[in-house]
Amino acid sequence: MKIIRLFVVLGLAAEVFSCSKDTLQNSQIPEPVMQAFQQKHADAQAVKWYKAGDNFQAEYQANGLDREVVLNAKGGILLTETALNVNELPASILNYLSAQYGDQTITEAEKIETPDGLKYEVEYKIGGQEVELLFDAQGNFLQQGDDEEAGEEQDEEED
Repeated sequence: MKIIRLFVVLGLAAEVFSCSKDTLQNSQIPEPVMQAFQQKHADAQAVKWYKAGDNFQAEYQANGLDREVVLNAKGGILLTETALNVNELPASILNYLSAQYGDQTITEAEKIETPDGLKYEVEYKIGGQEVELLFDAQGNFLQQGDDEEAGEEQDEEED
């Protein structure tokens, strides 16, 4: 069951990042979505809204960090991503990365919060290809892949 949830989260992330990047105006955001967003993210600055399938994605900055949140049309928060500095990752993740990838440079690190819990995503560029690694809240390695692969695996689970 955890694997299916993981694929759902990654599939949602794939949908979000592959969505059309046409910016929406605040007036185009349903009232429940806007209220839920403002209640949970009152410190948001420079908010940009996008449509992500049937959901709404807000990209913004808060406390100097890049963040993204995905809400359904009723205002339910499905996913929140916060950019992290590498040194903010749990020690167990840093130890794993050092042992497995040596001196490869991390291109991006994020904390992903969903209703099912906390995860961390780390991205590397190896041989010109982007590699994404997913870890649980305790820093245990879960899987390697990319957004496209995760979306495909989710589709296979649904069939």
